[in-house]
Amino acid sequence: MGNDIVAYRMTIGLFYHKISLGCLRKTFVSFSVYELLAVLFTNISRLKLCILNLYRSSANTISLYILLLWLLLICGDIKPNPGPERTPEISEKTLSIFHGNIRSLRNKLNYIVDIIEDYDVVFLTETHLDSNITDSDLYISGFEIPVRKDSNSHGGDIIMYNKSYVRISRRHDLENCQLESMWFELKTKLRSILININYRSERQSSVYFWQYFDQMLKNALDENNNIICLGDLNKNFMSDLPSNIRDIFSSVALLT
Repeated sequence: MGNDIVAYRMTIGLFYHKISLGCLRKTFVSFSVYELLAVLFTNISRLKLCILNLYRSSANTISLYILLLWLLLICGDIKPNPGPERTPEISEKTLSIFHGNIRSLRNKLNYIVDIIEDYDVVFLTETHLDSNITDSDLYISGFEIPVRKDSNSHGGDIIMYNKSYVRISRRHDLENCQLESMWFELKTKLRSILININYRSERQSSVYFWQYFDQMLKNALDENNNIICLGDLNKNFMSDLPSNIRDIFSSVALLT
């Protein structure tokens, strides 16, 4: 009796099969990005024709934009999201001013640093400082030596910090010795601006304060109409104001 086909194939070894994958060849091409860009710019006119012929649909156009973006990024000197750099020369469009009532600065200095670091000029009221606290004790990195007006450590007081590139100076001639107040002149590219910072204690006579403030403000207006008034006056300006206060602000167009 003869062998069946399965036994025959087993005998001659046809169930053993070798698969040849051949030889894979890998080619590495080394080129410089700058050389590639030089070639592109050299053949820019020819490249335009190729682009017009190849990228006709909207999908292909998007692919072209992605390709161009990739070429820009691999240059190494192109920022993906560039923006205007801040220059030391400031203008009204970039100037930032901060005011806060701190109620004792000496034990909150580390806390205030994180808040004011992005501002150009900083005013703080109720600092509660005296001569025992030196300017070096109040130094904040990134700012100049502060300008202070101290009375005693039990209340009140004002301090001003400014960045080095801000052209600001104190105007003693505009100040009134009866008030916790300081005046500064800020100079920008376009104009000069007078800045007034005040603190009025609740214990201080409201009548005398507003009389002094009125005279002080009028003296400043005789020189400059660009005035910024800041401070803590312990007065709710959202409520109905007494007539004497309303007259002061109405006369200088600060209240309508």
